[in-house]
Amino acid sequence: MASRGKGKWKPQAGFGTGFGIESQGAGIPNALIKNARHSGQLNLSNRSLEEVPIQVWRINIDVPEEGKNVSLDTGSGDRWWEQVDLRKLILASNQIKELSSEIRNLPALNVLDVHDNKLESLPDELSELQELSRLNLSHNKFSVIPVSMTMLPSIQVLLLNGNVLTELPDDFGNLVNVEDLDLGDNRLTSLPESFGNLQRLRKLNLGNNELENLPQGFRNLSVLQYLNLGNNKLKALPGGLDKMTALDILDCRANFISEFPPLGGIVNLKELYLSNNRIKQLDADMFKYLPTLVTFDVKDNTIQSVPEEITLCCKLERLDLTNNCLSILPFTVGNMENLKTLSLDGNPLRGIRRDVVAKGTQAVLAFLKSRIPLPDQEKSNDGAANKVQNEINDNTISLGGPIDLHKATSTRKIEYSSKKATSIPESCFVADVPISVVDFSKNLLSDVPIRLSTYADTLVDLSLSSNKITTIPSELAALQKLTFLDLGNNMISEIPEECKSWQCLSQITISSNRFKEVPKLLYEIGTLETILASSNQIIEIDVDGLKKLQRISTLDLSNNNISHVPPELGNVTTLKSLQIEGNSFRNPRHNILTKGTAQVLEYLRDRIPR
Repeated sequence: MASRGKGKWKPQAGFGTGFGIESQGAGIPNALIKNARHSGQLNLSNRSLEEVPIQVWRINIDVPEEGKNVSLDTGSGDRWWEQVDLRKLILASNQIKELSSEIRNLPALNVLDVHDNKLESLPDELSELQELSRLNLSHNKFSVIPVSMTMLPSIQVLLLNGNVLTELPDDFGNLVNVEDLDLGDNRLTSLPESFGNLQRLRKLNLGNNELENLPQGFRNLSVLQYLNLGNNKLKALPGGLDKMTALDILDCRANFISEFPPLGGIVNLKELYLSNNRIKQLDADMFKYLPTLVTFDVKDNTIQSVPEEITLCCKLERLDLTNNCLSILPFTVGNMENLKTLSLDGNPLRGIRRDVVAKGTQAVLAFLKSRIPLPDQEKSNDGAANKVQNEINDNTISLGGPIDLHKATSTRKIEYSSKKATSIPESCFVADVPISVVDFSKNLLSDVPIRLSTYADTLVDLSLSSNKITTIPSELAALQKLTFLDLGNNMISEIPEECKSWQCLSQITISSNRFKEVPKLLYEIGTLETILASSNQIIEIDVDGLKKLQRISTLDLSNNNISHVPPELGNVTTLKSLQIEGNSFRNPRHNILTKGTAQVLEYLRDRIPR
């Protein structure tokens, strides 16, 4: 094996062995191997490989082709003997069924990406890669975790999503340095008690498994920032969640949870998802400890009332109460000035007229505010004014002033709104900070800042509403982590086809623009749950497109130019909230529309030709 010093390659005795090996290898270009020797990186993704060429494993051992004729000419531009160890190897999107034991010849490997192959096991020699820090094994055929993988002390990022894992080994907790762990889309029914040893975890995805409970040691994951437990079989969350003081996002959608989980100490929580559970009551005391909450999703439960304490969540922007058992909301919700989206469809509301709900969030808030008894209203307004003033004093970003770097770093959010700005100052784009939320709403922007692509790996929530934007640049397609996008109240008529790469997008708002159709690329985004497209010039409903969206639950096409509602729309049964009022069609009539989404869909299904 080649000896190494300071990262440079030195030939061993008998270095002539292996000459000519570069002519092998299933059509891998010599130039690619040659460049890898100098860069330390080799990308062989998407080449239909069924096995890894032998010269890949021996890249730092065998003398390269250019070394056959040894030259001592130090002025030569090609100094082949100064190659560096291979540190990054990408073999993704091939047909590889196994990795050779020769992988031990790459001890300096830092990144190994073999996602989207046909691997069922790994060689024991993998454990010799003691410098490996990132390992991507997602979308393979692993049913068990190889023992060799639990013996990698330097692993920080481990991606195992999209396999067929049913359990984890007891010694899985040996991976004590893991910070990013993805076990989503498997068949896990439980986790080992040693899981609590992973105390450096910051991002954990356990979504789409069959978990029925979590180990007691789970409470030790005190530095977690992102936790996805969605689509499992959990009946309750373990005690000790209040110790996860760094948690930003908690996703518990689609479980069997019947009680509001104890969240008293998670004071930095920004997004909480509890939809599709069995929750009947919201714990009023909990809202006292959620001052930073921005998104609260509890749709598809059986909640009968909302406590007035929810108004203590003064930063709340999205509140989804769709399909519960609510008859009324606290009037003081009308004073929640940051609330941008309030979803109420599918509730037996008696205190709010249906036509008010149909007009959208701001109309509902105005209605509720108007119902506050005068003395209380004055007091509430005073409190709201003080809150706004404090926010101005603490955060000059929202006024278009200089960026508070410390605040942007701690909140991972950038806001800029001056109501007069035609462009965003360069100083807003904070470098080397993993920004997840950007709010550039309420300006006079005509162009989308291309610099947003700087946050391609971290940006989750982007608001560009209430500007004068006419086009969306294709560069925004780089924002592949984007989950919430608000483009409302602009002058946009289309979205570039490249943006179908937004494969994490859950909610998009394009209301009050100039669209003549719902952009077709949206029907290629399987994660979409909400499309808000009211007040455009849309002329038809694309049922075939909607059927592709298996998660679509909210569709707002109100106040457009739709002259016909296809009966087949009734077969889009995932829809829980459908708004189509304010169009020119004659059927369904108003008396049907006022009965709610379920009745409208049933009405449409009854009219499908048989």
